[in-house]
Amino acid sequence: MVAINLTILYPNNDDIKFNFEYFVGTHVPKLTAALKDLGLVGWEVVKYSHGADGGSPAYQAGLILKWDDKEKLQAARDGPVKAELVADLPNFSNQKPTVLAGGIVSSS
Repeated sequence: MVAINLTILYPNNDDIKFNFEYFVGTHVPKLTAALKDLGLVGWEVVKYSHGADGGSPAYQAGLILKWDDKEKLQAARDGPVKAELVADLPNFSNQKPTVLAGGIVSSS
């Protein structure tokens, strides 16, 4: 059972350079392989097409990482794998993402 999500949102603005193909084809597989042994139980990539008002979305892509244990997530965030994954960011984006962590309180 998923207990906590780490959501990484990549901005959508005039100054962003974002290589979605590299992100999905290289970065995400690298990230999920590295984090699987550290307790990652699932993940999803979201490509946003429009905002709630039908206009341009504030974020163009999101990565949702699923963990069954808050301590495992924290250990992964504090470990050496984080530096390697952050170092890959310039290969697909010129801007830092917004990162949110939250516990699951209801789902279906």
